[in-house]
Amino acid sequence: MLTPYKNNEFFLKTGLCKRVIYYPSNLFSLIWILNKEKFDLIFSLRHVSIIINISLVFCHARKIGFKGNKRTLFDFVYDVKKYYRRDVYRATAFNSLSENPLPLNSYFNLFDEDEKLKNIKKKKIFIICGEGADFKKWSIDNYIKLCERIGKDYYYVFVLGSMEEKYKEKIKAFLLSYDGEIAYNLDFKKLAEYIKSADLVVSNDCGPSHIAQLMFKPCIILYSNFYKDVDKVIKEWFFPHKNSFFIKGEKIEDISVEDVFNLVKNAVFIKSSTFFLASI
Repeated sequence: MLTPYKNNEFFLKTGLCKRVIYYPSNLFSLIWILNKEKFDLIFSLRHVSIIINISLVFCHARKIGFKGNKRTLFDFVYDVKKYYRRDVYRATAFNSLSENPLPLNSYFNLFDEDEKLKNIKKKKIFIICGEGADFKKWSIDNYIKLCERIGKDYYYVFVLGSMEEKYKEKIKAFLLSYDGEIAYNLDFKKLAEYIKSADLVVSNDCGPSHIAQLMFKPCIILYSNFYKDVDKVIKEWFFPHKNSFFIKGEKIEDISVEDVFNLVKNAVFIKSSTFFLASI
């Protein structure tokens, strides 16, 4: 994997790649790396990057990538090129580059369910409150109130990373009266094994929520209209499948606990094959 982003080391732990190569976001560095590594085949997922498109002109590997809806000077760069669709889930768009695409859940089928959670008889509700961006954050108080509203018949798993460590004390206080645990800073394999045990996932738009969606887990994902075009954002970042649901608000804090609870109550734990979409 070639990437300019320093947070992609976890891909090594997934087994999906053997090396992560970081490059500075400048043209000459990327050209030098591409020629030094002597790749045979390159998949480019960055369809709008001028730097990548120019650098690939000087690379002799077979190149597969995306093109836009309009013709550009770089269309000739790729040996195989497909239109990038923003109206489908991003993983679906990436998967389309393959000549023989696998089902999106095929990779996660390799993971076994966590043994400890497997032996818990109660249905397990996962709460994932990612801290990636302020406009995505539904407050921890709301998540806890939601769990209180759902009741004591379930086992609650709060998935936290290092950025969410500050929530631990409030969650521990909640868990004095409710069954559950804090899953803190799990590595990728353990996180996938944990989520495989979930009967329901409630989350904002964050990395672990996509693991749950690609496992076809019942999900409720919360979105805000930060980019002023939330419906397009949802098309690209929400994976629609049976028992997947989203709820959106102008601001994420506009979404009430009762709004989310109604999805849990009316959609997730009844046998339904329909999609339930809510907006406020």
